[in-house]
Amino acid sequence: MKEIKLTEKGAKVLIAMKENGLDSVDKAVLSKDIAALAFLLPAGVPGVLTSLARNGLVGKTEDTPKKYFLTQDGVDFSL
Repeated sequence: MKEIKLTEKGAKVLIAMKENGLDSVDKAVLSKDIAALAFLLPAGVPGVLTSLARNGLVGKTEDTPKKYFLTQDGVDFSL
């Protein structure tokens, strides 16, 4: 797996998702819910989630609005 550098917000989001068991598509939640879990402003989280998804740590549903969950790589990623 390639080395992934996380921003502070990225780390907060990943930790919040891990701590709240968002580790499968059936547990996927909206970005605003992840923002609340990570104690971040909702407007800043979609970009963080897009970056995490690009790195394979987070998956997203095809729903509108999109919901997000940890991939296995996200679950296994050590901070």
